[in-house]
Amino acid sequence: MLEQKKHFQLFANCIPVKGASRSIICDLQRNTYRFIPNLLYDILQKLQTHSVAEVKAAYHNEYDQGIDQYLGLLTKSEWGFWTNEPNRFPDISLEWNHPALITNAIIDSDAHSTHDYQKIQKELDLLGCKALEMRTYSPVPPTQLHSILRYFQLSRLQHLTITLPFSDEWSVSEITNLVNQFPRIIQLIFHSAPEDKVCKLPIETHASVLFIQKVIDNKHHCGIVHPIYFSPNLSHFTEAQSNNTCLNRKISIDEKGNIKNCPSMPKSYGNHKEISLLNALQKTSFKDSWQINKDQIDTCKDCEFRYICTDCRAYIQNPQNIFSKPKKCHYNPYSAQWESNSKENLQKNTPPSN
Repeated sequence: MLEQKKHFQLFANCIPVKGASRSIICDLQRNTYRFIPNLLYDILQKLQTHSVAEVKAAYHNEYDQGIDQYLGLLTKSEWGFWTNEPNRFPDISLEWNHPALITNAIIDSDAHSTHDYQKIQKELDLLGCKALEMRTYSPVPPTQLHSILRYFQLSRLQHLTITLPFSDEWSVSEITNLVNQFPRIIQLIFHSAPEDKVCKLPIETHASVLFIQKVIDNKHHCGIVHPIYFSPNLSHFTEAQSNNTCLNRKISIDEKGNIKNCPSMPKSYGNHKEISLLNALQKTSFKDSWQINKDQIDTCKDCEFRYICTDCRAYIQNPQNIFSKPKKCHYNPYSAQWESNSKENLQKNTPPSN
């Protein structure tokens, strides 16, 4: 039956991305990707407008066996299909938009922070923020965290991630009580812990609770670029086409209360106790970094991972060049190799697995 079909097509959610030395196909429905050689990428591009026989002829039938093997593998893996009517299967739209001024936020705190969480919650709701990451660098007892989170109990938030120091006060029962009382929590990370492990809770919950030995005592621990943080999904992939995958629609408050694009970035747009988040957002240069995408960034623009990777503009190789490669990325797309120290980097930054 397949032999009677003239055209091969990838499913619309399976999109190839070409790199300097190899390519990948991103399956944006199953949130995964697979490596392919650049030659196959070129062949798949030609197959969008030509039959398989025409493409084989274009290569003087030199690669017929290889083409058949790859197309067979892609068909068997449900990444593509055969058809005689390719025009019936248009490409998926790669446009991205979101009906909110801000999609995500970060709040940092330490022992000296005096954040007005009630004010922050109201202003994040006004901006339409749906995801919040709270990072604290000093111990927070359960009663204090409960008091803070009560302000967000009826907020518009959908996802809440909390990173805080490990302490004996946080027993399994205390953690269970917290995630049970605040179902918006999707992840709790206790850093500076005695060991790396996943905390098993006695209740059914979608929240993951991790203990990691890594000490996170300041904002300089972020900005890591590694496969464990890749996001091969439709939302991330489409946003990456024209936007920065870290800073776009983001607002942050550092431990001193300064409003920034990211706590690690030097520029402040005022203190949250003196101006509103909306007023900071409306300042002239606040959105300048939102559209710095991977196709503009040195080295990244030649990387096959560029649309599934999370960028960093706070830590870059050349601080004088805003389009410089992320400093904490150790991948070389020209050799398709991760640098040797990236293994150590991964061990220090990987949450433990089940």
